[in-house]
Parts: sequence; structure tokens; C-alpha cells
Amino acid sequence: MKQDGTQLKFPIRAYIQRFNQVPPDYQIVAQELEKRNIPVIYQRTEDILRSWQLTTNDLVVGDFDWTREACKQLQIPLPNPPDYPECLQYLLHRKVWQSTLGDVQLWLSQPENKSKPSASAKVFSAIIEPKDCMIDTLIEGIPGCMSSLPRSTAVYCSELIDLVAEFRVYCIQGEIKAKCQYRGDLKTKEYTLEDEVVKQAIEQLWKSREG
Repeated sequence: MKQDGTQLKFPIRAYIQRFNQVPPDYQIVAQELEKRNIPVIYQRTEDILRSWQLTTNDLVVGDFDWTREACKQLQIPLPNPPDYPECLQYLLHRKVWQSTLGDVQLWLSQPENKSKPSASAKVFSAIIEPKDCMIDTLIEGIPGCMSSLPRSTAVYCSELIDLVAEFRVYCIQGEIKAKCQYRGDLKTKEYTLEDEVVKQAIEQLWKSREG
């Protein structure tokens, strides 16, 4: 808000996370912002940790670490999103269940399982055990680098499936605003979303108590 009490147009600038390359879905956001003459600033994770002065008029585009850091700086509590809404369970096409990091340690002699955190908005990225060999590191931590997580940390576990492509669908109040493929063959775009399935899923989630 300006000193005269008028509301600033959101966003007045955008911070977009970059790695070796800017992810395709981030590029779409950047292109749209540039069309609107909104300044776009590309930064790496280490850049924001050194100096990042955010305001509520800034847009942040990045992974969950960026999101967490941005919310922390702006004193905005992170929500607990329904990662696997009950009303959309039929679309998973695999078994998904809740467990803990401690219990996952006991599964290392069984077929590989994929796990991701469930207690908060992504404590860590999805891992595959025993392939990734990350369970002990997550529980014990790395001195001076990564804090340890309690064995009681809740996680989602899943049977492995062969994902040939992954997409994100951006919605506002149950209405699709954009779609973007971020994993798979991005050049040939061999695989596409089934629009009717996506539309139906969004309508179900929007109308449910979890939406």
C-alpha cells in the first residue's frame, strides 16, 4: 500500500528461482509477467539466503524451500495441504498410505517404496528407498548443514509406478488458469492431459470439504 493509502497493484516485481536452467513452468510465469512489464529477478537459492528483502507486494516463484523461506520472512504460516484428497483417491492408480520415518527404516529389506512428508508442507522432496539411501541422513541430519528429523515424522508412502510425464494445473477458485508439463519429453510433448478428467477432478475437489 502506498503512503497515500491507495492499493499497489500486485505484483510489483517477481523473484523467480533458477537452477542450471529455469524450469519450464517458471518460464511461463516469467513470460507472462514480462508482457505486463513487471520486473522479473532470477536468483539461486544461495542468493536469497544471503540477502532477500521481500514485501507483500512481491511474487515468489520457486520450489518448496523457496516458498517456506518466503513465508517465514513475511511471517505467513504455511498451510497443511491435502496432498492426496480423499475425493480423488480413485485417480492415484496406486496404493498410498501414511507412516513415519522410523517405520520406513524397517522397510529397507522390502521392495522399494517412495515416500514424501505429510506432517507439513513438504519437509523434504520425495525419495525412493532403499535406492536413494537418504533415510539415515534425514533422521540423523548433517552437522552444520541439515537439521535432523524425528523418527516420528509423518510421511506418505507409495507403491512405485512408471510416470512418463508430469503436469501442473493452476487453478483459482475451481477454475483452470494454466497447465504446464514439467517432467517427461518436453520437446515432442508426446503425452498430454485428459482435459475432461482434469476438469472433473478440479470440480470434485472444489466442491469437497478438502478443496
